[in-house]
Amino acid sequence: MELDKMSCSPCLDGVPPLGPSEVIDFAGQVPAWELRDDSTRIVREFKFESYAQALAFVNAISAIAEAEGHHPDIHFGWGYATVSLQTHKIKGLHEQDFIMAAKFDRAVVGLADAARSQMSTTAGNLAPAIKATRNAADAPHPYDDCYNCTEQH
Repeated sequence: MELDKMSCSPCLDGVPPLGPSEVIDFAGQVPAWELRDDSTRIVREFKFESYAQALAFVNAISAIAEAEGHHPDIHFGWGYATVSLQTHKIKGLHEQDFIMAAKFDRAVVGLADAARSQMSTTAGNLAPAIKATRNAADAPHPYDDCYNCTEQH
């Protein structure tokens, strides 16, 4: 079964982390993710074209994490989101970490498809706004030299 179609199950006490050969097998199914910290966690940095896209991705994977009951560590900012997975209870990797990685990979593809679809259907409606924005961009901004001033704006 494909990892992104599977569900996470609670990690029981006494369950050991995956062994090295198991980690390698699962890592092959999510090749965009890097093994880190002696193969005790996996990490991927996702790239976006804006802060809003990164935030939308973080919100989407947060909903997935809540639904699955398995939560990543997330760091994001303008144009990126770095996601780290590890089963903290066992201080290592478990099958569910790779399930989540596959689900997050699918989420980023879904967001990209949705963005392309939305852009193609609304591009005509945005033309006047784009033109107005370009004209406004040509005018000097009142705070253009804010990096050098000491006033509060």
